[in-house]
Amino acid sequence: MRGAGAYICGAAPVAGSVAPVRSPLLCLVPGAAVVFLVASCGSAAPSAADYRQRLDALCASLSKFNRSLPELQASQHLSFTQLQERVRQEDSKFRSDVGGLTPPAQLSSAHQVLTGHLAHGPADGASRATVIGYARQLQSDYTALGAAGCAAGEQQAVASLNALPSVSPSAAS
Repeated sequence: MRGAGAYICGAAPVAGSVAPVRSPLLCLVPGAAVVFLVASCGSAAPSAADYRQRLDALCASLSKFNRSLPELQASQHLSFTQLQERVRQEDSKFRSDVGGLTPPAQLSSAHQVLTGHLAHGPADGASRATVIGYARQLQSDYTALGAAGCAAGEQQAVASLNALPSVSPSAAS
């Protein structure tokens, strides 16, 4: 998984949850939108408010995609592998879209930090603690940027991950 991008849940998605491609524990890390919003006309950087609005819109769009995964899988009769590929495509597009945003000067450093974290998400099979730590880091990144919608999504992801029952190694086999 490469960030709060596209996610899929395991065999049985939890109602209202979304999951990352790499691990069932990543099922709840919400992300940003997959719709690229073009910056305002001209070459000037957008205002901080415009940048935050675009980033929150990306997060909202990706969250919508993530919530649609069970319906997408059922309506298009996708295999788990096909669904994973769709999720990877959305994840890649999300990361590209976020990276393509032009932040105003005062948010440039924080934007670079976010894109760095998005590029280095938890590995496949990461532990719940690792995924929670990653979601908290993204929440902090989004908060530093003033992207309240994105930060709230990551906060919800942490709460959802904490609410999942623990699975012992013997129960998982």
